[in-house]
Amino acid sequence: MSRTRTAALASAALAVLLAFAPAYGDGHVPAYLDTYGTPHPTTLNNPVGIAVDSGGNILVSDTLHHTIDIFDASGTYLGSYGATGDGVGEFMTPTGMFVAFSPGASVGLGTGTASVIDTDNHRMQSFTYTITSTPSGKSVEFGHVRTYGTQGFSSAQFSRPLDLAVSPSLPVAGVIDNSRVQMFTVSGIPLVSAGTINSDPGHDPDEGNPVDGDGELFLPSGLVIARSDPWDPFNSGDRFDSGNRFNRVYVTDTANHRVQVFKFTADTSVIPWKTSIEYLSKFGGLGTGDGEFGAPAGIALGSSTSVWVADRENNRIQVFDERGAFLFKHGSRGLADGQFFKPEGVTVEDNKLYVADAGNHRVQVFSIATTAQGVPTGITHELTIGGPETYAT
Repeated sequence: MSRTRTAALASAALAVLLAFAPAYGDGHVPAYLDTYGTPHPTTLNNPVGIAVDSGGNILVSDTLHHTIDIFDASGTYLGSYGATGDGVGEFMTPTGMFVAFSPGASVGLGTGTASVIDTDNHRMQSFTYTITSTPSGKSVEFGHVRTYGTQGFSSAQFSRPLDLAVSPSLPVAGVIDNSRVQMFTVSGIPLVSAGTINSDPGHDPDEGNPVDGDGELFLPSGLVIARSDPWDPFNSGDRFDSGNRFNRVYVTDTANHRVQVFKFTADTSVIPWKTSIEYLSKFGGLGTGDGEFGAPAGIALGSSTSVWVADRENNRIQVFDERGAFLFKHGSRGLADGQFFKPEGVTVEDNKLYVADAGNHRVQVFSIATTAQGVPTGITHELTIGGPETYAT
């Protein structure tokens, strides 16, 4: 999404997250977040989540260091927030996040607020970060805002949450946990959910999926929300007006090797709102061909409502239009620029793609080439942050 909308949307996300009370987890690291390769001793260790603020600063969920690391637009390390644990300002496997930023007098300077999924503490946390100029460069100071969430399967409770997203047109946010997506108002009121609670979260996907029907989710890990046009491209009979508003919700249904699209509707003309979420479509399936996936992870929206997916087990990024039609792919397994090993989080900001290349313990940044109409056609490597000392084959 464009940076011009980041502050407003992140404020909405934060308002939702602040509605929850503290919770404490057991510190278990799920198998699907195991480290790959050899970690670099001073940089990133299995980065999963990534966000870019309106100042161009890059925030990374340094998942197995249990911190949030901040880099400026050039890749210079500024500082880290957090430590291992379940106390205030501590994390156990931080993953997805969303940021708001108020720019300062110079590019990259200012104050931001980050809301972070704290996966194995079954909660979310938010903190502020202030970047200032010093004689030696830049410095960053942090402040804890709130810890929120309780462990459980009821609405407004979480079981290993992994990602969050904010609507670009409605005061709502979504959170992925277990095998469902929960939707909330900005005041923290739970609305509706898609998917079902997986009673066996340790189930091996290779043994067959117990939940693989349309609208069912099995260990989803990525989430993004798109505003629908005045006429919904999936159901043209549904009119967009001042009362009945809807969004498309894209979910990487990881263990089912597909992306599912849901329609979230809110009738805001009545109090309380009347809301619903329903299955619209799906694309993908297990495989290595164009448009097929091996455990898709992060998902993001780009120009012309393009959909960008981290195809984790195929070690590549795939790009689709809003209906799921394949556009192009990039990447293969390796350590060279433009190659990946278990990519996780992705985000698109100002015509740049940011990838949390988890298995290579690094972040890669790419410029995006587009047609005159804004349709993406390819990417070119620009920057690498972090990386392993050695590469495990």
